[in-house]
Amino acid sequence: MEEYKTIFFLAADVFLIAAGTLYGWKFLKKRNSLLGLECLIVAISATNLLFSALLISVPGFEGISLTLYGNALFLDAFSRASGFPLIAMAGLMALTHAYHPSRTAEILWFAGSFAAAGILIAVAPENRHILGPFAESTLVHAIEAIKPWFYLVMWSLCSCFLAYFAWRLFQVGERLHGWSILTAMVAAQTIATIYDFFKIPGDDADHTLFYIAALSTWAFLTVALYYAYCALERNLPETASAKSRGSQSYRTARS
Repeated sequence: MEEYKTIFFLAADVFLIAAGTLYGWKFLKKRNSLLGLECLIVAISATNLLFSALLISVPGFEGISLTLYGNALFLDAFSRASGFPLIAMAGLMALTHAYHPSRTAEILWFAGSFAAAGILIAVAPENRHILGPFAESTLVHAIEAIKPWFYLVMWSLCSCFLAYFAWRLFQVGERLHGWSILTAMVAAQTIATIYDFFKIPGDDADHTLFYIAALSTWAFLTVALYYAYCALERNLPETASAKSRGSQSYRTARS
């Protein structure tokens, strides 16, 4: 049974790596840096997790495995706190609200999100030593206490926008993609709710069943987002499409 769980875990991880890499690149080809880079960050996080799992039992590689796992946790914090809830949703707003940030704004989006992820990781008990004299401050303990709720609130906001995005798809007759987004939204919200608050019955100490479900859900969400994005894009009014192309060309010229 343990062998089967390991195989399913590795398969789900590879699925997420493939989805994040492929569709991240496809979003970049559509000149949507926000969605493209966030998908690639998810793929990098999953890659670190994969090699961490493969190396943990190899003699002499335990330290490397722990480093890779730490990298995965940092990028996971990035995506849960703002990567998907803010950056990816801002990327979807290219279609829903004709939002096309400047290159400087995009850099600020990512810089601020990486800084926030760094704080969220630093306040964990095992990492507080890097904070020096502030390690046991009231603020650090307060951030650690509210961190699970912060992640849940941020993902819930993401779910609200995904529901709106699905509604926009239904409005233009793309019912299949609308339902795929709603399905992915419900699954991802379930994972976000379980993450810090519940344990799946029968799961092991490494949370293998949870990781199988989470990795598979995020991979499905990535795939569903790309094809739903394409579906809404091809149904935009001609004036909106022209405005979108004009904004992208203007931004490219400025860069």
